[in-house]
Amino acid sequence: MKLATIFRNSNAHRVALASAVILGTVGVSNAFAASDTATSSGTVVTPITITSSANLNFGEFAADPTTAGTVVVSTGGVASATTAVITKDTAVTAAAFAIAGSNDASFSVAVTDNEVTHTDTTTTMALTTKHDNDATTEDSLASYALSATGAATIYVGGTLAVAAAQLAGAYSGTVTVAVAYN
Repeated sequence: MKLATIFRNSNAHRVALASAVILGTVGVSNAFAASDTATSSGTVVTPITITSSANLNFGEFAADPTTAGTVVVSTGGVASATTAVITKDTAVTAAAFAIAGSNDASFSVAVTDNEVTHTDTTTTMALTTKHDNDATTEDSLASYALSATGAATIYVGGTLAVAAAQLAGAYSGTVTVAVAYN
């Protein structure tokens, strides 16, 4: 019988095809496959929060009629001024922000400089800030660490640029402090 005749026979064709499939399946054994596992885990940490506990207050001061100057509030809440600005003995405070989160966690701090605006809504004074976590160093670091109980305080002081003959009246603005885990 010729080989061509065998494959023309449909039964022989089916048997040959089934044999090839079985041999192919049996030929792949578990000896050539492997698997393993890894442990997956995660920890949910306490979200970091920030709450303003004191406002930045420059108090009352007078501008020189001919010379520009500055009024400064330290992160410890102490006022000073250049000779062109005279401060009045009033309540001066640095801003304070209470930070809470995971114990001993490192966090970043970003303080946005801004300006304060007169009640006329057009006259402004530039505000340049400085910050720290101890109300003394004014180091303005980019990151700090929470305590063993998950707490910290960021103090913000600043410098107001007072123009010569700065328009008298009340000025206000905002100090924005953003924190995030490192």
